[in-house]
Amino acid sequence: MIKDEYNYSLIPLFSSPVMKVKEKFNMSDDIIDYIKNIEMIDNKDNLISSDRYILTSSNKLIDLKNYISKWLDFYTKKIMKIKDVSFYITQSWINRTRKLEKHHTHYHSNSMVSGVFHFGDNFSNIEFERSHRQNFNLLFNYEEYNLYNSESFYMATEKNTLLLFPSSLHHGVAINEREEDRYSLSFNSYVKGQVGGDLGLSSLNLK
Repeated sequence: MIKDEYNYSLIPLFSSPVMKVKEKFNMSDDIIDYIKNIEMIDNKDNLISSDRYILTSSNKLIDLKNYISKWLDFYTKKIMKIKDVSFYITQSWINRTRKLEKHHTHYHSNSMVSGVFHFGDNFSNIEFERSHRQNFNLLFNYEEYNLYNSESFYMATEKNTLLLFPSSLHHGVAINEREEDRYSLSFNSYVKGQVGGDLGLSSLNLK
């Protein structure tokens, strides 16, 4: 009988790293008012800002853009250990999910790292889904679910908190059961610099 965890090591092989930033961004009331008065249009199951470059189209959000850019740089260089390129924000937009609305499951094309910044506390969770096939070819019943056997994983929203993750990771938002609207900001990113190499016939210079 195996008695404790010291008798083995568990390796989270080929994981999809989701980073939750502990450093909160101090959101002013002026910015909140600005966000809530942005023009919104219909999305599939909720509302989305008509401006899809919200972080770069207005100087009002420059501090938030710099905060996100700082953590995007940390995620790619310190967590993923990527070198020779720099990541930059491409598109960014506001999501508004009213009572009984949700955000459909999706992933972000033409992007490397994506992220979500939440403006409110304890709203409907963000749900991440396994992008590839299940671990086994049978649908087992589990005593409990954890990071290794789950097909999906819910993360609670926290006010002024940023999440970053690979853009290929499927995610969505559960139904908003609250009377208040759920606001979040999402963004995509891409790279500049040299990727690949001559020896592997994979050299590509992204300008």
